[in-house]
This record gives sequence, structure tokens and C-alpha cells, in this order.
Amino acid sequence: MFLSFLHTLNAILAAAIGIAAAGLWLYTLTFNLRVRVARAFSLVLLVLVPLYGGEALANVAETPELNILWLRVLWTGLAFLPATLLHFSDAVLALTGRPSRGRRLWAVRGAYLLGMGFALTMWWPGELILGAFWETPAPHFRAGPWAGVFILFYTVVMVFALVNLWRAYRRTVVRVSRRRLAYLLAGAWAIAVGSFPYLTFGEALAGRWVGLFWLLGTLNQMVVGTLLFLMAYAAAFFGVALPDRLVQQRLLRWVLRGPVTVSLALAAATLARQWGLVAFGETYGLWVPLALVVTLLLTSYFIGLILPWLERLGSAHDPAADLLAHIGERLFTPQDLRQFLEALLGVVCDQLRVDQALLVAFEEDEPRLLVTIGDWLDLPRPALEPPTNGPGYFVWDGYWVRALHDPTSGVLLGMLIFPRRKGTLTEDDRDVLDAVAARAVLALQEWQRSRQVLTSLQTLVQPSTLLPRLRAVARFDRRQALVSEEELPPTGEVFQWVRDALKHYWGGPKLRDNPLLRWKVVQQAAARYDGNVVQGLRAVLQEAIEQLRPPGERRFTAEWLLYNILEMKFFQGRKVRDIALRLALSEADFYRKQRVALAEVARILLEMEEKARQAGGT
Repeated sequence: MFLSFLHTLNAILAAAIGIAAAGLWLYTLTFNLRVRVARAFSLVLLVLVPLYGGEALANVAETPELNILWLRVLWTGLAFLPATLLHFSDAVLALTGRPSRGRRLWAVRGAYLLGMGFALTMWWPGELILGAFWETPAPHFRAGPWAGVFILFYTVVMVFALVNLWRAYRRTVVRVSRRRLAYLLAGAWAIAVGSFPYLTFGEALAGRWVGLFWLLGTLNQMVVGTLLFLMAYAAAFFGVALPDRLVQQRLLRWVLRGPVTVSLALAAATLARQWGLVAFGETYGLWVPLALVVTLLLTSYFIGLILPWLERLGSAHDPAADLLAHIGERLFTPQDLRQFLEALLGVVCDQLRVDQALLVAFEEDEPRLLVTIGDWLDLPRPALEPPTNGPGYFVWDGYWVRALHDPTSGVLLGMLIFPRRKGTLTEDDRDVLDAVAARAVLALQEWQRSRQVLTSLQTLVQPSTLLPRLRAVARFDRRQALVSEEELPPTGEVFQWVRDALKHYWGGPKLRDNPLLRWKVVQQAAARYDGNVVQGLRAVLQEAIEQLRPPGERRFTAEWLLYNILEMKFFQGRKVRDIALRLALSEADFYRKQRVALAEVARILLEMEEKARQAGGT
């Protein structure tokens, strides 16, 4: 019974490691594939999938043919594992300031070539590395004639990989970096030692001590799985511009909702099958999908409970990070304000039995239409001018108007407007309207506070890649933190930025998040608009396009073509077909000329930025 439990647990753990490797590989592909270290680590994870997946499937396969198939998959992954770990160790060592002079690079290439050759021999019909198939105490191949050659290759390459990681560890001096490189070194050692199929070469000893074999195998899987997660945790920081706390939170969410959830569901289904075999003599029944569904639901439930606590635990020593984590719950966004006021206007319409209601807010003494219910083709005069006869109710142009004043300062925040029906407002109507007005005042006050915060946050989130880039490269190579400010980008990159900014010239994410916003010429222009960098970018773009304008009165000639295309397309917002017709161009010619015009604007912007930096002494 105990041996059966260990056998089942070993298969579950092997499958869990394969699932974890697949999940972490997808994480690397999604978030961190631009860095050489991350790409190399993704290859390590990729070969662990067939290695441990093949082991798990071979242990539960019901026929010798399937056993042999999955064992060959296992050995194929094993053949590539030394090369991928050597590749990863070389990338880590280079990141710490010790790049390869060519020898390590050729060693990595040679390891991949040898690994490919050994992988092909795993599928060779004759006995080369893999010998005869044997089923006890677990499915495995006996050693073939060339098995010693493979062991030599595996050992030598793994030793070099571990030496590279040890050298990288010795080169780091900061405590955090040393700790993370220690995770990498320990994880690589566990993978190198724990992934090798010792049963192929220790069959006699395992057959004599079956219980000890399964116990050591289970402990080995636990150690490899734990250190693999630590290794992935350390690798998640390579080349990432985000702060450490955000990297930790992102990886934690991914692991809990991906590999952990899937592994627990698989474990529950496997144990349900074993229980069904013991209790009913059948491996599959209603209890298997039931166990799977219950496990998925409970896992999602408990992850939802503990995830916020774990994230707060990660930022326990940073009160500012904890504040940022909760600021989104307190901020009142424009959409939140609109939804809340729509609900209040719905209460007004229901109480007064009217089908129209309007709430106007005043910002800097200017009316701003916020929310309407019903059709308002012609707004009443109160929607255009603030009232002069104080708070309370009054009638204007056939509408009831309820002024909304700040109770502390008496400042007019807005007006609640609805059609006047026959008769006067009853006491119940006034009570409901007073309650609605009080809630609306609270919402407008909260919006004014939130708007100030959002304005400040908009300034903070403007794209500035230098500091994030320095943070990304300096985690393991501290000298990279001393690199100078980035130089002007190439014209092709600026061309794309200009095109994006002009596409969203009148508002949009490609304008708000445009890299041009951090340029000195834009910052100088923003000073003329009270620090509004978006408006500053609009002004700079308009100035650059104006430089394409020929002197004299506007004409529709070849000399004016570039200016007319940009002005009509992006400033007037006219359709391409209309512009092409007005300028006597085909649509294909229009797009070619537009590209030329955008390239000219990019060139002009580069000249303007270079002059601004020279004038500022940078």
C-alpha cells in the first residue's frame, strides 16, 4: 500500500514539474523574451516539459508500446538539457559583466550539436544509448553500448554550466543579487543531478531496495520542483524594467492561477482514479470529473482569498507600495462618476414620473455636460449659465433647477435640471430631490479630489525609458547603472512615433503614451501650457508641420502637397478618399506621399530636439 502511494505521488510530482515548466515557459514568452538570459532560460524550461512529462506518462501508460514511446520522449529532452543549461549559464555570466570571447559561444554551439545527435540516437531502432526495455521497479531502458559516452557528455557539460553559474555568483557583491544567483545555482544543480534517470544504470540496486528507491525518487521530485520555482523566480527579474514588487506579484499570480491550479486538479483526478479502483474496481467514473471540478473551484476560491494577503506580505516593508495597491479602490474615475450620477438621475425620473433629467457640472466657472437621461436636443439656458439667485429650487424656461453647492465653501458645483410638470413639487418630491442633490454634491467633491490625483498620476506615467532601462540592466551588472542618457533614436523609430502621435492627435493612448513626450523640446513647449506635456507635444507637432508650409497663400499645387496632406488628414480629420480627390491623387499615391511627409516631420523633430539639448547643455 505504501509503495503504491509513493508510486502515485512520484507520478503526480513528475507531472507537476512538467506542468510548472510549461507554465513558466509561457510566462517567459509573454513577459520577458527580449533578454538573452530569459530566452536561454525558456529553452531550459522547454526541454523539461518532455523530460518530466514523458516520465509521468510512462509511469501511467498501460501498454509496453506506450511506455517505450514516452521514455524515448523523456530521453530526447534529457539529451538537450546539458546544452540548454550551458547556454543559460553563459548568458548569466555575460550579464554579470563577463561576456564570452568566443570560446564559450562555440562550446554552447557544440553542446547543442552533440545534444541533437544524441537525441536522434534515442529514436534509433537499434540499441545504441538505450538498451532493452524493462518494467520493474518502474518502466525504464537498460543501458546500451554507447550509454557511457552519453554519461560523459552529460557530466562534462553540466559541470561547465555549474562552474559558469558559480563564477557569476562570485562576481556579484550586492546581497539581493547574490541571493538570486544562489537560487539559480541551486536550481541548476538540482535539475542537473535530479533529472538524470539513474534507474537505467542502477537497476540492480533499485530492485533490491524498492521502497528506498521510490522514497528517494519522491524526495528528489520535491527538491527539483521547489528549486525550479526558485530558479524561475530569480530569472523573472532579468532585463525587466518593472520594480521588484511588481515582478513578484505578476509571477505569483501566474504561478498560482496556472501551474499550481492545474497540478492540484491533476493530483485530485489521479487520486480519484486510484480511490475508484480500490472502492469500485474501476478507474474512471463520476467521481473523477467531480473531483476535478471541486478542486478547480476550491483552488480558485482559496487563491482569491490568499493572493491579496501574499501581495501585501511582499510589500510589508514599503508603505508607499501598499498605498499604491489600494489607491485604485479609492479613486473616482470619470466613468465611476457618470455611472453614479446616472443612477441618481434615474431616481429623479422615477420619483417625478418624467423621462428627462440632466446634471451639469461647473469646472473653473465653465459648464460641462456630465449626464443626461432622455433626449436633450435644445439645452435650457440654465445648462449654459450658472444661476444667480442662490441655492434651492427655481424654474427657468419650463424646467426645474436644483443648484448644487459645496456646503463648506458655497461654491457652485453643478445643477440638477428636469422638466417642470403641472403643479408644484410635493414634500416627498423635495425630500427625494434633496437626498439626490446631497449625493450628487458628494460625488462631485470626490471627483474634484480624484481629478487632482489623476492629473498628478498622468505626469508620473509619461513614458521615460531611461530609469526603467537602468533598473533592468543594473540588477546584476552594477556598472550599467552609470551609462549616460540615451542618445537620439534613429529616424525610422521617430517616424513611427510621429505617425502614432498624429493618428491620435486629438486624444488617444498613442498620443498620451508617446515616447516623444519625454523629449526636451516637448518639455519646453509644455511649460507654455502649465506643464501639460500632451498639449506641448501637439504644439511641437504643429510647429514641425508648419515648417513644411511654403510661403504665401495656400494653394493646391505640388509645392504644397506634403503640407496639405498632413493638415487635411490629421488636423481636419478628413477621409483619405476625399483628400485624394481634392489633391488629384490616387489613394496609393496619397499613402506614398503621406509617408514622405511623415519622414520630413520626423527629420524636423530630430533637428528641433538636437537644438533643444544643445541649448540646455545636454
